[in-house]
Amino acid sequence: MVDTALPRDNSSSIASTRPTLPDPQDIPHLGIDGVRRGLERVAIVQRNLDALRLLLNNRLNELATASPAIMPEQVIVAATSSSRPEARRDMQRVRLLDEFPHMKSAVLSGDVATHHIDVVIEDRDARGVQAYPAEDREGRTIMTPGGG
Repeated sequence: MVDTALPRDNSSSIASTRPTLPDPQDIPHLGIDGVRRGLERVAIVQRNLDALRLLLNNRLNELATASPAIMPEQVIVAATSSSRPEARRDMQRVRLLDEFPHMKSAVLSGDVATHHIDVVIEDRDARGVQAYPAEDREGRTIMTPGGG
C-alpha cells in the first residue's frame, strides 16, 4: 500500500476560497446587502470545509478499522487542537452518515450542514436508541433536502 500524504501546510488560510470572501478591511463599510452576501459566502465556505473534514474523518475511521492502533479521537485532537468532546462529536457524525447515505450525499453536496447532523444525533440520543429503524434511514422522515 502506498501512503499518499498531503504536503505540509503551515498556513491557516483557505486560499482557494479567499477571493470570494469579503476583505476584512472592507467589512466596516458594507451595507446590509454586502453583509448578507458576505455571510452567504462564508456559509458556503463553511459547508465545504465541514464536508472536507467529514471526508477526512471518514478516512480516519477506515484506517482505524484496519489498524486498531489508530485512535481516531486522539488523532483529531492532536491534529486540530480541538477538545475530546469535539473529536467524539466528529466521529459520531461519521458513524451517523454511514447509517444515512442520502444524508451523506447531501452534506457532501453542500445542501446539509454539520449542525443538521448534530440535530439528528441529539434526537437519537434523546430517544435513547442506538440506531433508527430502517424506514427512517431509507425514507424521508430523517432530514432529506426538500423532504419531511
